[in-house]
Amino acid sequence: MQTFAEALGSPRWRPPRWEGSESQECAVWESAIPMPDPAYIVGQTQILMAEHLGLRWRLGFGCIGIFGVPGTGKNALLRQAAATLRIPMFAVDLSAGLDLVELVGGTALLSGTTVERVGKLTWWAQRGALLVLNEIQAVEPSMQTLLHDLVSERRVVIPSLEGAPQAILLHPGTLVAVTWNPFQGRMPEPALLSRLGAIEFPQPSQADEAKILAARLAAADPELARSPAEFTRDLALFTDLRQLYEQQELGLFPDMRFALNFAAHRLAVGLPAAVRTLNALALTGVGERQRSLRQLERVLVAHYPQARGILTA
Repeated sequence: MQTFAEALGSPRWRPPRWEGSESQECAVWESAIPMPDPAYIVGQTQILMAEHLGLRWRLGFGCIGIFGVPGTGKNALLRQAAATLRIPMFAVDLSAGLDLVELVGGTALLSGTTVERVGKLTWWAQRGALLVLNEIQAVEPSMQTLLHDLVSERRVVIPSLEGAPQAILLHPGTLVAVTWNPFQGRMPEPALLSRLGAIEFPQPSQADEAKILAARLAAADPELARSPAEFTRDLALFTDLRQLYEQQELGLFPDMRFALNFAAHRLAVGLPAAVRTLNALALTGVGERQRSLRQLERVLVAHYPQARGILTA
């Protein structure tokens, strides 16, 4: 199979690097380069996404949109790409009620004095980094302007109360990666989607998901190390639970993080404890929860008959 580095286009191509002269700034820049994850599983999905990412970066598009259900590995892919290409990664969740001055920059009050500040995102953008902006379906109108400037104009505009706004151009090596979950909120505006060249991150195959579970658990605790085949039943269960979500019988999507939690509890503590980790998937509305739990248990018992009654007792 093609390697992850080959899919990205490395080593025959690397993003332009920032060559700073200030030793302290250079140390900060270097410290933000992720280390390769030895437990990262490279399957067909990861190769496909790495090819898209590397192509848009090499061709100078400067941005990419990646959407898909939670837990498919969007951020893990981007982190591994930054590690492979030896470039810093700055990630931020846009749904977290961010302070724009802290993020972008602007006029701030410091010890009673008005000062101009450069935000964290701006600092990285002008020095060359992989900027990862998560959950853009939740952004406020002020963030829409920021996204437009980053993606369309390749710049960050810092507002000022005492003069004209300052426009800072992105470093040639900076790539803006925007991610979102199509199940939550609204899709980005069509104009932004077209510029991002949005790519759907597909759900990995069950075989690759089994490898991911095995690798993650072995890396977390050697006592939980098992062959991928040991997780076949767990992943068949989660495939059925995802269908239950599509039928609007669950409140949360049963993503890989839930599968990892379930498998870890099953191996370390036992099936009853693992089953209880699924409670959070159920609907929470009045009159809905008990029905949702019964539906969840129906699917669960088809794979683990001994789990009957744990959720609905």
